[in-house]
Amino acid sequence: MNGEGSAVVKTTSGSVEGAVVKGTYCFKGIPYAAPIDGERAWLPPQPGEAWSGVRPAKSYGCVCAQMRPKPKSGLGGIISQFL
Repeated sequence: MNGEGSAVVKTTSGSVEGAVVKGTYCFKGIPYAAPIDGERAWLPPQPGEAWSGVRPAKSYGCVCAQMRPKPKSGLGGIISQFL
């Protein structure tokens, strides 16, 4: 398929609808594991739950919160990238 549009594919968890941009299929934000909150916070990943219908997969989900490392020199983060 060339051009732009949508594409729906079936996964083992359910169907997802991604985008087709310049002939490239793109599926974003598909969960690969169950959320790691509450009692599951420090346990190994568990399989995600299946869904019914078609799940949109045209944009990324939430980004995991991470702390930015403190610079190791007065040059800000420039040097710390190489240490």
